[in-house]
Amino acid sequence: MIRTGYLPPRMFQRRTVLIVVAVALVTGLIVRFGMRTRHPLLDIDGIAHGTLENSESEVTLLFFLGTTCPISAQYAPEIIDICRDYESKGTACLLVFPEPSASSANLREYLREFGYKSPALLDESHALVKKAGATVTPEAAVFSRSGKMLYRGRIDDRHASLGVSSPAASRQDLRDSLNAIVAEKPVASPRTEAVGCFIESF
Repeated sequence: MIRTGYLPPRMFQRRTVLIVVAVALVTGLIVRFGMRTRHPLLDIDGIAHGTLENSESEVTLLFFLGTTCPISAQYAPEIIDICRDYESKGTACLLVFPEPSASSANLREYLREFGYKSPALLDESHALVKKAGATVTPEAAVFSRSGKMLYRGRIDDRHASLGVSSPAASRQDLRDSLNAIVAEKPVASPRTEAVGCFIESF
């Protein structure tokens, strides 16, 4: 006579194996499809702009900037113009500051000084830096609504290398890429090398 709740050793082992296999399968599915890392886009005023993986806009344009980087400062007028020109075409323009030591007050002062109107994000943990693969400031990264990176690199070719620059650009890499994206065409050069101030790791 078999007691209620009692399982013979062989049946117990079989059930244990089935449970382990089921857990492994479910875990694999969750990792692959359901538990992807999300990158919230929360600005310094506490306003949420969705996530990179589920953006509120068709296209999300991130500008990685440094408050003490002179090349970032030089590009402020062009960045402002790009944001103005493409926001009307379904592009969200966000300014990302990968500076753990910066404060919201510091960033607000920087925005006022250069006339920025776009939302600013403080990327203290470098989560957005790692997602985009950004290495310097200024550097641009463009993402689709679902979080696919469509372009990363320089704004234009005004700075050929550190200390070597031209008064005007001959290639508008970011604008060319954005024009292709909003027209639903392939980006000719989805990766270019940006020149600027290195983003310090920590």
